[in-house]
Amino acid sequence: MIYLYYKFSDLDNEHQFGIHNGNNISDVYVVWVWFYLGKYLANNKVNILKSGFCLYPYSLFEGKVIKSYKCNGSAKTVAKLICNAIKKKLKFYGYE
Repeated sequence: MIYLYYKFSDLDNEHQFGIHNGNNISDVYVVWVWFYLGKYLANNKVNILKSGFCLYPYSLFEGKVIKSYKCNGSAKTVAKLICNAIKKKLKFYGYE
């Protein structure tokens, strides 16, 4: 399983997302998820360099799991689902 965490940091004034892989996930699989995630975020015009948004490669302290993904399919599909969840959350808060 890959878990997507979210929290809003009042201290940093930013939306923070964390992606944490479960124990039984291949490191190579996770690298491909990150590769495709970057591609999908760029294609969907989610600016990861914009202030107010941060993406971390680990679970967040006091963050809430907003989605979990089974990794029995392609890394490309999982990355697309993660991108859609991030985009939806940011849109909900008026970030985009």
